[in-house]
Amino acid sequence: MKIVNPDEFEPHANRAERRPRAPEAGDGVAVREAPAKTFVGRERGTNSSRSYFRYEIGEDGLHFMLSRGVRSMDHEPFTAPRHHHAFQQVRWCDSGRKNFAPGQYIEPGDVAYFPKGAYYGPEYKQGHSGFATQFGFGDEYQVGPEWQPYIRQARANLISKGTTEGGMYTWVDPDSGETRQMETIEAAYAEACRLRGWPPYRIPDAGYEAPILIHPRSFDYYERSAGVELKPLGSFYSQPGPDGDLRLGMCRLSEGGTFELNRDRAVIVITTTAGLHVDGQGEATYPVHTAAYSPLGEADAISGEPGTEAYIVEYPRRG
Repeated sequence: MKIVNPDEFEPHANRAERRPRAPEAGDGVAVREAPAKTFVGRERGTNSSRSYFRYEIGEDGLHFMLSRGVRSMDHEPFTAPRHHHAFQQVRWCDSGRKNFAPGQYIEPGDVAYFPKGAYYGPEYKQGHSGFATQFGFGDEYQVGPEWQPYIRQARANLISKGTTEGGMYTWVDPDSGETRQMETIEAAYAEACRLRGWPPYRIPDAGYEAPILIHPRSFDYYERSAGVELKPLGSFYSQPGPDGDLRLGMCRLSEGGTFELNRDRAVIVITTTAGLHVDGQGEATYPVHTAAYSPLGEADAISGEPGTEAYIVEYPRRG
């Protein structure tokens, strides 16, 4: 695994500026350029910050983005209307609390899975930090070089025909004269599909009715091998086939333990403690809130100081 350690986060723009948004140059690098990454952020006073990293994985068309966000209580809150997406998400919270609907929060140490098609929100987020990943196949999650020019043109087209406010795009239908509204990302994705000549964009019906909030502390570890303990947290299906599920879990390492990552999946490792060692990186020890990426087909392994703990995310495969 190749390890990269960016030491700064790019400024976190407000919603109107950043959504809908395709990754720009410098947001991240393709798998072939950096088969693994770590990133560690620094809080600066009361500023909110976020770093985005883009990857394109395998021949089955999976796209994902992993980010770490820090939002101060003194910073303008993030808000979003009730909405849903065609892509899937996982969100972690390590400080504060992440709101995802009225009265519903991801508390420190908790994880939430957001299925495609499932509604959530309105959101009001302020004073929290944690990781998040979004991913999908085909037109579900439109990031990367193949989508970038279409998303840029889609945004320009939308701006010329309507307005965006509060996370919603509003325009007047030229045929009926009626005022219409659509969530901003959905509007941009729909226009990008039209520009690309793809079938009309649609968000599928929800297979899981709502986001699934997970309390990892309520699950127990079992011994996988000497020095390696695992804690499965759930498998969530979105694609047909034996590898069509997202798998979430945790790993705890002790002296002498080495955990081999699943080479049949793209895998993300996110540490909750310091002490991670990565196979092939010598004696390097990585800090808490490190994220490392193992691409589909790579034979990678991790070890660590006694008590090192990390989340393990195995992304689904298509077909």
